[in-house]
Amino acid sequence: MTEFELIQRFFTGMPKGADVALGVGDDCALVRLNDQDHLAISTDTLVEGRHFPEHYPPGWIAARALGAAASDLAAMGATPVGCLLALTLPQADSEWLSQFSEAFRSCAERWSIPLLGGDTTGGRLQLTVTVLGRVDVSRVLLRSGASAGEDLWVSGKLGEAAGALKYRLADPESRYDFGEQGPISRLLDRYDMPAPRLALGQWLLGRASAAIDISDGLVADVGHLCRLSGVGAEIQLESLPVSESLSLLYSPHDVEKHALYGGDDYELCFSAPVHLRGELSRAPYQLSRIGHLTVGHELILRREGKAVKPSGSGFDHFGLVPGGHCDVI
Repeated sequence: MTEFELIQRFFTGMPKGADVALGVGDDCALVRLNDQDHLAISTDTLVEGRHFPEHYPPGWIAARALGAAASDLAAMGATPVGCLLALTLPQADSEWLSQFSEAFRSCAERWSIPLLGGDTTGGRLQLTVTVLGRVDVSRVLLRSGASAGEDLWVSGKLGEAAGALKYRLADPESRYDFGEQGPISRLLDRYDMPAPRLALGQWLLGRASAAIDISDGLVADVGHLCRLSGVGAEIQLESLPVSESLSLLYSPHDVEKHALYGGDDYELCFSAPVHLRGELSRAPYQLSRIGHLTVGHELILRREGKAVKPSGSGFDHFGLVPGGHCDVI
């Protein structure tokens, strides 16, 4: 049973209060604050050995945990309000906690997400971050807002975090002597220090029709957006934005595989009307038009006009491969 099959079978259709505008199924739940604003809420859990390697440095654990959770706010176009942290530790190690808390504080300040409270307990290392944000009810970005005929866009470069993972699994603390400017350094930074696209998400309000953050892989997350919007999609493989660093370290086949199916990018994928192509192309962000939405429910990959069968599906939280992001209900 996959994560989304589990959610659909056991948790969809739960009762919700009168002030709950959106429950299970999107990047965030939405609770009405007033006639103009909603409170966006999302929870992410990271478990050692599943979502980050064993013996992973505490500063990177903090950055990945808060960055992954805040990415859900970005996907809704929400402005952060604060966060809660639940931390489970094998032991109360002062040095570990000092490094973790300093990195968490630094990220919280950088992204304006103050820590509001939480919980601590003993057990296997894992942490859960709940993020809260505020968003305009009339412009909030949902996975369900896309329409057939619209363009499909992504931000940034794809596949870099997935490209870094095999190096991190080999030795979490090694920089592999590539030097700070080496190609592996960029990939490792994307995995260790994910940056939620909060400013971009807010800029897309009133421009994008639907959005999702890329946490489980482009193909998987485009599939989620299409399913909730009731549309299909065509992705042009030659339009996928990939970095020189990834291309230097991997074969063209593996570069494409990481871009399509690798998790942890935390870029935004969004749909937008065709008439906004010019404005989006001139945006103060790195955006790439990778395809379009279609009538129906099929997701088609095309290389030079010819259909290509997908060779993967994205990160599975109940699969056998460690690493990747936890997208909770």
